[in-house]
Amino acid sequence: MAIHTIIFKQMEQVLFYKKTQHRIRVKPKHVGEQIDGEYREISREFYTPQIFFGSWTRPAQYWLSLLYRVGNTYFVIPHRAAKPVGRVRITRIRQENVQDITEADALAEGYESVAEFAAHWDGSNSRRRWRWKTNPRVWVIEFELVERIETD
Repeated sequence: MAIHTIIFKQMEQVLFYKKTQHRIRVKPKHVGEQIDGEYREISREFYTPQIFFGSWTRPAQYWLSLLYRVGNTYFVIPHRAAKPVGRVRITRIRQENVQDITEADALAEGYESVAEFAAHWDGSNSRRRWRWKTNPRVWVIEFELVERIETD
């Protein structure tokens, strides 16, 4: 059984109900499934091209790996290989440009204002061509905390 996790650097805000949204940039290999205009899940697309090996051929393969699905719960960890400190349930997924964030959304992200969120965004994404001024597309993942896990 796979253990699904979400990494949050803002652990205190998540565990004390101050962060209920998370934005990640839309990557070319992300695939969103829509039902009645609402996104239900985000998957990552994998594709292996057809390869010829002398007398035999490995066929092309295509598959999707689920990243996030509305209704599923995910363990919350502060960094890779860390022990879980909580569980969240995804309540909604949508797509928008990063500059479409409202003041209410900035608070739900755990920031005091859009300006503070924008400064954080640039600090995290400046080397990746995803700066605030380029206004990239993002997934907005809304969630609720369902459990805190006590650590030793």
